[in-house]
Amino acid sequence: MYQKLQENDVHHWWYRGRRAIIDSLIASKLKLPQHAALLDAGCGYGGNVPMLKKYGRVSAMDIDWEVIKDIDADEKIVASIPDTLKNKYDLILLTDVLEHIEDDKAVSRWIKNTLKPGGYAVITVPALDILWSRMDNEVGHVRRYTKKTLLELFKNNMNVTYCSYYNFFLFPVKFLSKAQSINHMTYEKLGVIGTLFLGIMKFEAFLLQFITFPIGIALIAIVQNDQR
Repeated sequence: MYQKLQENDVHHWWYRGRRAIIDSLIASKLKLPQHAALLDAGCGYGGNVPMLKKYGRVSAMDIDWEVIKDIDADEKIVASIPDTLKNKYDLILLTDVLEHIEDDKAVSRWIKNTLKPGGYAVITVPALDILWSRMDNEVGHVRRYTKKTLLELFKNNMNVTYCSYYNFFLFPVKFLSKAQSINHMTYEKLGVIGTLFLGIMKFEAFLLQFITFPIGIALIAIVQNDQR
């Protein structure tokens, strides 16, 4: 099972497409220092680590050593949110983490306390209760977000510099597949469809540098810590 999940984290169209969107926005929206300190919090099998290493020194954090032990990160941390970490970071990445945690306000405070002054967090979450399906129950989601509810998490303690829905073009597919009790992982073995969907997400990665979408399967936000 571990090997299968690890392969999905690296090769599945959904994760590759999300990674392309994150990479595009880091490159176009963030002003990171040279040799930046980056933390992939809730990193899973580390599929994002090679992409993050372009921007600096990467620490991979998750709750299970068996999951992170083979990741090619500069540092591996076994911890959970909101554990206090010994270092502060220029960038924290949380990909589909918030929706698993009951007290997401505590996560917001943890992000602020774990960032350096002026540091950024890039956050992705699943969007819209109308898309709630059996998959959400199976993977332990507590909630899905709207743009409003995601922004409210950070309105009192951090500056939201960017927020958009994404997977705009695949929204109808997700909505219809929800009715059929099919989730996006179903397309894992459908090579042509998976390649098409990945191409659509990469197109969105380009567009999101310039625009935001009013609806989508998921949300991405960039928040920045105070300079002081």
